[in-house]
Amino acid sequence: NTTYTTTTGTSFSSPCVAGAIALLYSAPCTAFDDNANANPAQAAALMKDFILNGVDTTTQLLGETVSGGRLNVHNSMQLLINSCDNGQCMAPYGLEVTQSPGTLNYTLNWNDLIAAEDYRLEYRPVGTTAWTSIELNNGNTSVLENLLACTEYEARVAAYCTDSLSMWSKYRDWK
Repeated sequence: NTTYTTTTGTSFSSPCVAGAIALLYSAPCTAFDDNANANPAQAAALMKDFILNGVDTTTQLLGETVSGGRLNVHNSMQLLINSCDNGQCMAPYGLEVTQSPGTLNYTLNWNDLIAAEDYRLEYRPVGTTAWTSIELNNGNTSVLENLLACTEYEARVAAYCTDSLSMWSKYRDWK
């Protein structure tokens, strides 16, 4: 009836997210397109990462949604474009951190559409400026041992491509 209104709920949010995903898949990123054609499941997981990491977090949605926020297509598109690295090499994604029970040891795992063999992992206590760098060969897992107790850390990872280092993954914080 030629009017606008507001609405809520999954019946409204689902088509919004589907539209956002369609828009993201149309981004001018040759590396993502090539990898999506070669491995659609990994591309879909990366797309989910762009959507969830691009949200605007809100106190009202913390604990109510997986992301704790509302969809922000602009942020998600920026994450995709930033990881595209001029069509050369996609940044790793899905960085996860798990603590070994009863220790100050943490295992970091990530995914990578290009399946690089060599990576650079960097971590630091939150609020500091100096990164500790680790060069990794043959795998997308690293164990950090004997970190400081009661200290919040952040990490990021980049893949080595043919002749360069990819963009950095999204930071991952843990304590």
